[in-house]
Amino acid sequence: MLKIRKSFVVSMLTAVVLVSSACGAKTAAPAAEAQNAQAAEKSEEKVLRVGTSGRSVPHSFKNEKQELDGFDIAAMNAIADKIGYKVEWTVSDFSGLFGMLEASKVDTIANQVEISDQRKEKYMFSIPYVYSGGQLVVKKGNESIKSLEDLKGKKIAVGLGTNKEKFLRQFDQDNGVKMNIVTYEDPSGIVYDVANGRVDAYIVDKASGLVKIEKSGLPLQFAGEPFEDYIIAYPFVNNDKNKELKEKFDKALEELQKDGTMSALSMKYYKQDISKPKTP
Repeated sequence: MLKIRKSFVVSMLTAVVLVSSACGAKTAAPAAEAQNAQAAEKSEEKVLRVGTSGRSVPHSFKNEKQELDGFDIAAMNAIADKIGYKVEWTVSDFSGLFGMLEASKVDTIANQVEISDQRKEKYMFSIPYVYSGGQLVVKKGNESIKSLEDLKGKKIAVGLGTNKEKFLRQFDQDNGVKMNIVTYEDPSGIVYDVANGRVDAYIVDKASGLVKIEKSGLPLQFAGEPFEDYIIAYPFVNNDKNKELKEKFDKALEELQKDGTMSALSMKYYKQDISKPKTP
């Protein structure tokens, strides 16, 4: 009788184990399917690799939370959302961004890239999304500088590798001004050097210049009138793959300009709308 009871208990325990194993297998299957679905969804996610400096207020900078912020950051995120991409940011000095673009390490640059004839020979550009102008800035009270011609023998600061540097060197060569051009890898220090008298002036686009002067609280002022139009767009390496991406950008930008998104972002970061061409 004891042997029968033992056999019965063993049989019941075996059945419980088998049922538990079966339930476990059924539970594990949906979990594995969910994980596989998530992995598949992640692999299908379209990534847009974008280069930026993260050092230039109000275009591209790091806020109090050390997160990328600024007009260019917000505009790019809005475009990516429109075309169904997730942005993967790469932060670098401005002078290194074009090397990354040409090496296909990034798909485009979001850092106030000005269109120029020289750049158009190498890259395709999206439709413009910013219209501004070049402006000289000097230490408050300095009335000796009103134009580029007044920079003879004076120091002018500019970001290394920027279109502003190329413009200054060409202007100096063409007009024989003989200005002393001082380049900065990190342009965030330029305002302090001008305010402290280490350099005499710097060039900024008029729209961001107003914001930078106000934000810095430094004794700076505009000198003279704007001297050059700045038209900003997104650059792409010229190939078939990027032609398709550029077309998506153009369509998204047109929609964002039409629905007022670009104007709203411009007002937020510049306190003026620079997303449209100037009216005569």
